Amino acid sequence: MKSHSTTKRRLTVTAIHLFFLLLTLVGLCLLYANSDYGQGFSWLYQGSYTDTRAFSRQFEKDSEAVFQYARYRQVFETNGVPDMSKVVVTVSDGNPNNEQDYTIDQLLQYAEAHGYVLDKNWDIVQIPVSDEQITDEPLLYITRNIYEPDVEYSEPMDAYKTLSDISYEVLEHLSAYSYVHYNLIEKASNFHFLLSYWEEDYKPLLFSNTDMSVSEFRQCGRYAVFSTDALNGDYNLPVAPLFIASMLDEYSPYLEGNGIFLAAVDTSFAADDSYAAGNQRFLQTQRAYAAGLIFLAAGILGCLVTFAYLAYYSGWKTTECTECYFYKYDNYPVEINILLSLLLIVIGLYLCDNVGTAILDVLFSGRGLSFMTSLLDGLVIYLVCFVLLFSLIRQYKAGKLWENSLTRSFFKDMAEYFTKQRLSISLAYYYSGFLAVNLSLVFASVFLFYSLESLIHKLLFFLLILLWAMGDLWFFQYLYRKASQQDKINEAIFNISGGDTRYCVDLDDFNGRERIIAQHINSIGIGLDTAIQDRVKSERMKADLITNVSHDLKTPLTSIINYVDLIKRENVQNPKVQEYLEILEQKSQRLKTLTEDLVEASKASSGNVKLEMTDIDIVELVHQTNGEFEEKFALRSLELISRLPEEAIVIEADGGQLWRVLENLYNNAFKYAMEHSRVYVDIIRDQDQVLFTIKNISDHPLNITGSELTERFVRGDVSRTTEGSGLGLSIAQSLTRLQNGSFDIIIDGDLFKACVRFPVKSIP
Repeated sequence: MKSHSTTKRRLTVTAIHLFFLLLTLVGLCLLYANSDYGQGFSWLYQGSYTDTRAFSRQFEKDSEAVFQYARYRQVFETNGVPDMSKVVVTVSDGNPNNEQDYTIDQLLQYAEAHGYVLDKNWDIVQIPVSDEQITDEPLLYITRNIYEPDVEYSEPMDAYKTLSDISYEVLEHLSAYSYVHYNLIEKASNFHFLLSYWEEDYKPLLFSNTDMSVSEFRQCGRYAVFSTDALNGDYNLPVAPLFIASMLDEYSPYLEGNGIFLAAVDTSFAADDSYAAGNQRFLQTQRAYAAGLIFLAAGILGCLVTFAYLAYYSGWKTTECTECYFYKYDNYPVEINILLSLLLIVIGLYLCDNVGTAILDVLFSGRGLSFMTSLLDGLVIYLVCFVLLFSLIRQYKAGKLWENSLTRSFFKDMAEYFTKQRLSISLAYYYSGFLAVNLSLVFASVFLFYSLESLIHKLLFFLLILLWAMGDLWFFQYLYRKASQQDKINEAIFNISGGDTRYCVDLDDFNGRERIIAQHINSIGIGLDTAIQDRVKSERMKADLITNVSHDLKTPLTSIINYVDLIKRENVQNPKVQEYLEILEQKSQRLKTLTEDLVEASKASSGNVKLEMTDIDIVELVHQTNGEFEEKFALRSLELISRLPEEAIVIEADGGQLWRVLENLYNNAFKYAMEHSRVYVDIIRDQDQVLFTIKNISDHPLNITGSELTERFVRGDVSRTTEGSGLGLSIAQSLTRLQNGSFDIIIDGDLFKACVRFPVKSIP
């Protein structure tokens, strides 16, 4: 129900928007239809009709008519009265004996028969006539021309005219004469004039419709005073009437006479004439123009407000803006919608230009028809774009504007294409495109540079240079971003190879091929970290298992050892039993040692050993160890040869654990060295490091690597005939590393060599 009400509300606001759009169009029409009196908004604050161009045009028309009236008054009057029976032209057919006079009335009737008459404003208008009335006319020779007494024919043929041409010329002159005589003289008029010419020996000529003095002319609302002595004149008109000075001289009947022209308009508009009608139209137009502005402003404001409302709620089913809604065409790609809109615009403009113009032609003409046609075209474009825009808004709010676009699909396909290509091929494509664009811009720049003839060419040249620079900067930034992504990839590989398996790169900083590589690197890091964690967990479980099993073995093993000792104290006489007891004691002690070694190996490998680091002279410790094992080595005829420095070498280590390392190495030599051979012990100082080595010849073939010997339960005696547990070297290595030392085994044939290295502590 809420969704239904929201839809109804949107439709209501849409209807209101269309109303304001119509109001805007009405305002535009009012402004256009009432814009002849000024320039846009400026004439709204003009004081009156007398400040407008329309007033200036009317004043100019009346002033020119006065000068024409002065010239043609003698033609159309007899004793100061218009005489339509007056002969104004005499023509002949070429024979002097066949001359014919034509009066004004005859010529007016002939002109009317050919479709030309004077209307009530004394303007020439054309009326329809039948084709039968229009016939071919012969050329007549003008023997006497009264309606143009000052005309002189420069060529003989200029005196030949048709009667239709003569009648039309007479009609033109009669129009100018009648306009002044009937509208400005006989009829009350707000336009007052006085035109006078005089010469010393002649009577002054005076043409006027008023008896006002010069000062009274200047007291009228608008006036103009010009004379042949002062051609600049005196006037207070909005537009300078400089044409009066030239006409005053042109229409003068004297070669060296003087003349004066005075014209004024009574701005109270007491008389009912064209000026009063113009003033009334001005006031009405001013009000209509103001109304048009109000309509336009209200329409635009209303359109903006309703558009903002529709844009905010468009795409949502409810006012809570939680659920989107679509129309069917919203699911089309944005490019398809744009093309469809362009197609609709083309169809709409075609219909407007053909059907709409035909309809408007019945109601309007001239500029009005052109304006209404443009307005109709704009309305079609607006409505189509209105629908398209809200479709785009709905797609944007639903996050489908870019997702559904063909442009995205194209770029995605191109990105996948270049991603699947070899890097060298992709770089070749990029460089080829970059080179082609730059070469095109070079040719275009050279062409524009050598054709800089106009301002538009110069602007295009600088715009092209700017686009060129921006394009190259964009390409540099693109390459720089790619290089930065490569650096981040190298940094990730370096960190992961250094042991930081939890290092991950931010995929938001990558795109294209580099993003795929970054994803693979993150997958490798995660896989390595998971494997290491599993390995650590497994090692910890094995260490815990060994510790727990060793602890559980201690109790029964201790009981076995104790009972063996109690049986031996009974002085058993049976030699076989004594032999069995010796073997049982030997194996139980070995099992005890193995259990202890297991516990030590578990602690050492897991780092669960408490160290008490002190300063130790490793040379002295090796001397003591040599003393401890000399007798033991002698049991297997092993000769201990040591090369030790005389000065003390101090290292920082745990004395007990370091002794355990040396003990395991010496025991290893005792167990596995070839009898009647030598065991070499050396200590060498190398700057800030001290190296302890012990080497011997193995009693058994060493078909194993040094790294394998340090693994648990691994012995060089693969036949396992010795009593070693296979944990000694592993324990020694773990304890050495816990004390910040290094432990290495080197196998060269049957030569076994153990190297233990510690940093030397500097003594201040």
